[in-house]
Amino acid sequence: MKPKKKPLLPVDIKLPERVLLEEGVMFVTLRTLDELERFWEEHKGCRCRM
Repeated sequence: MKPKKKPLLPVDIKLPERVLLEEGVMFVTLRTLDELERFWEEHKGCRCRM
């Protein structure tokens, strides 16, 4: 008999939103495709470095 697998719980890691981090990384939550497209247009040329 195989051992039962333990259920995995979701991981909730709090990340600062819309804050420029190391190597030009920024975490954002976008709810719609329109929000994604608007954000991308505003930031796609940005080569931000800290």
